Amino acid sequence: MSDATSTRWPARSAAKAATRAALIEAVREIAKERGYLATSVEAVAERAGVTTGSIYSIFGGKRQLFAQAFDEINRIPRLTDAAPLGTPMIQALEAFGLHWADMTNQPTTKTALDLSMELRLTARGDSAIEADSQRRYGAQMQELADELTRYAAAAGESLPIPAIDLARMLAATLGGFALARVQTGEPRGELFGYAAACLWTGRFDATGDS
Repeated sequence: MSDATSTRWPARSAAKAATRAALIEAVREIAKERGYLATSVEAVAERAGVTTGSIYSIFGGKRQLFAQAFDEINRIPRLTDAAPLGTPMIQALEAFGLHWADMTNQPTTKTALDLSMELRLTARGDSAIEADSQRRYGAQMQELADELTRYAAAAGESLPIPAIDLARMLAATLGGFALARVQTGEPRGELFGYAAACLWTGRFDATGDS
């Protein structure tokens, strides 16, 4: 490979990454203003300063673009962002729950939840979109399960149930709390931590509260 060719590839890769980032940001901005259904491919491309062809070449289409944007602003929190490795699990999960509660205060959270609802409604009956959504969700659950396994081992503790089941329970419980909190302001952040700790112990007095 010539020197000229070898320098072109990194430049193209960087340009594609910049275009991708611009499109994701444009989706966030426009969807917050208009919602999914009222957001066109043309509007996103214009806001990002690129051609509509870029959307199809990088993402494949509108739904795929929105799905990627949704994933990036609605990632399940990481244990590593909440507590250091080696923390006793009840404390690590309480911190994890509190961290999830803090994330509901971010401006992008309501946009992410609204996008999620719209995407699910418009994707009903589309087997390809539904399968891709399940794949992405499964990958996030496995990522959390792997963290739970690693944290339990570092703390010298045993998982009370299979890691993937605990991951799904945490996501369902805290995700439900997040949806309620964004819409109504409740529950308080402390309940996120308390519930996460209870899922580890299987008791509702995990933090010593009555």
